[in-house]
Amino acid sequence: MVNLLKNKKIMRKRINNDNNRLSGMLSCCLTGLFVLLSLFTAKAQNHWTPNTGAFDNYMAITAYLTLNGQEVQSDQFEVGSFIDDECRGNFRLRPIEFMGHPYACFLPVWGSASDNGKPITFKVYDHATQTLYEVEQKPVYEYNGDLGTLAPIQLTLIPPAYPVSI
Repeated sequence: MVNLLKNKKIMRKRINNDNNRLSGMLSCCLTGLFVLLSLFTAKAQNHWTPNTGAFDNYMAITAYLTLNGQEVQSDQFEVGSFIDDECRGNFRLRPIEFMGHPYACFLPVWGSASDNGKPITFKVYDHATQTLYEVEQKPVYEYNGDLGTLAPIQLTLIPPAYPVSI
């Protein structure tokens, strides 16, 4: 009976180790995919161009956009990430299905260790209508971190307030 309990503990430990390895491998693969996708964004068509060479690392954010309660499904939308009002990354939406979201966003937020804990703000530019949106969510920067890798986060666009003319 004692041997059976020991074997059960050993098996549980092995299963936990295997799960940790699989989770790490999945995170690594998704981060690699994320980097590749962000590198292939057409620079001439982007609204923002971050200075990626000024930073030694990045935080990977996987997200989807919503506007007026509906998920955005258009390749005309570009997301910019900002720390201290400086563009730290951008991603133009394209039809990439990820975890049930047909236009997933794989957004880098470039930074360094000194940015740790600073709020990240997002802006979204609609190339079709030339409209600039703010985003409700403001996560904090985590050096070499990731957010939304296993479950994409929602970024809720705030429609711009237009002045009313009478």
